[in-house]
Amino acid sequence: MEITEGTVYGIPYKLVCPRISLDMSEWLVKQFGIEGLDTIQARWYYRDFHVWFRDEEDLTLFMLRWNS
Repeated sequence: MEITEGTVYGIPYKLVCPRISLDMSEWLVKQFGIEGLDTIQARWYYRDFHVWFRDEEDLTLFMLRWNS
């Protein structure tokens, strides 16, 4: 998975573009909490076919689990 960068409300995020599945969605919520679509400084988002991570550590954990 390619990692890119973007901003939400001026806050930098790292983005990956996986093929999202129900298993992956459930894992994201279990690991990082409910998605923060309208929350400033949310830990993670899913939009535009990308998962957006605020923290590098969360991105690393996601990549270790799903980048195969």
